[in-house]
Amino acid sequence: RIWWSEASERHVKELESTFGAEFQKTCERLRSDVAGCQDRLEFLVEAERKQRLGALADVKRELDLQQVSIAEVRQGQLELRGLKEALEARLQAALDEVGA
Repeated sequence: RIWWSEASERHVKELESTFGAEFQKTCERLRSDVAGCQDRLEFLVEAERKQRLGALADVKRELDLQQVSIAEVRQGQLELRGLKEALEARLQAALDEVGA
């Protein structure tokens, strides 16, 4: 019985030792995998940030162009309004001259 007990105890210690070494290897592999995933995630986040900043810059440029177009249309409307008023005044003057 003592022999069996000592053999069992040695076997348990060997198993603990083997388990501990394998557990350490597994932990190191997991740490390495997590670090790789973290690096990849940081890369993806940075790429997404740059893409969004680029898209925002494009939207801002388009908005600026639209605002310029709107300003040009407004200026054209003002010029047309002025021409219309001038033509109406000339027409009225011509009618007054013919009627008088």
